[in-house]
Amino acid sequence: MGKSKIMAAVVALGVLGAAGSASADSGRVREVRMLDRCDQASFDAVVGPGTCAPIFGDDGVTFAEFAAELNPTDFGHDKWAFSQREIGVRPGERIHIVNRGGEFHTFTRVARFGGGCVPELNAPLGLSSVPECANPAVFATGGPAGAEFDVIAPATEGTAKYMCVIHPWMRTKARVER
Repeated sequence: MGKSKIMAAVVALGVLGAAGSASADSGRVREVRMLDRCDQASFDAVVGPGTCAPIFGDDGVTFAEFAAELNPTDFGHDKWAFSQREIGVRPGERIHIVNRGGEFHTFTRVARFGGGCVPELNAPLGLSSVPECANPAVFATGGPAGAEFDVIAPATEGTAKYMCVIHPWMRTKARVER
């Protein structure tokens, strides 16, 4: 097959792919970054080696600073967050997730916000685990520092809730609208 036929085939596949995808017609991709600033030495000393692998400089939050803000007033350290508290998406649109933090985070769809799957982080906040924690596959919706993956927005209009089931104060809502 000649070069021009290959290019024509690639273009045709791109057009067909765009026509068959709810999100491809808009060309939009929403991005949510998972952020934290863990101090590697202090986190690894308390939790275990490899807990924190920061991909940014060393302006990290120590484990003691992190633990001090695990209370009902502060509700977790403010340097652990999703980059957006709310996003607007179309049904079936792709949401690109990037872990820019130093720890493993999840971007898990939940029926309601609540506690995560780690009792030691829930207890100081007075939270109970969300029901989704009963499914071990809940951790497949995440990744370690530097990970990137896509989540597809729900096909129906409404509000979808997402949280890190490890750090339950990391939350966002996706408003799904046409």
